[in-house]
Amino acid sequence: MLSIAIDCHIKEVEDYVGSWEGMPAVITELEDEVDAFAQTQRWIDGSEGLVQVLQEEKFNFRTFEAQVMLKEAASRGRTTTVHEFLGAGVPLEPKPAPKPEEPDMGVPFGGCGLAQCGQPPSRDATDPH
Repeated sequence: MLSIAIDCHIKEVEDYVGSWEGMPAVITELEDEVDAFAQTQRWIDGSEGLVQVLQEEKFNFRTFEAQVMLKEAASRGRTTTVHEFLGAGVPLEPKPAPKPEEPDMGVPFGGCGLAQCGQPPSRDATDPH
């Protein structure tokens, strides 16, 4: 999703698969420029600068989430980022994964059986429509 808001007017473009579905190349180029400016790649693959941004945001490096990011950076060969995570205090002792805040609500369509899902609602025999 690429969006811009000017004077309370919002324009959005949702890019599902780019040029395969007819998205103009200029939109893909704009998306790439926005990603480069925002340094989006550091959030995707743990590029240099990630730890500094997290520190600026007062991120808690003594958490399970920090350990997951450290592990991901290591798996991608981002040695500088790994060193920065360790220097920021990510513990090497495994932390327990957080428990979900809400109980599992099940499958969104759990109440649908094969006979109900995708079928038009049954009509009353007296309904003329």
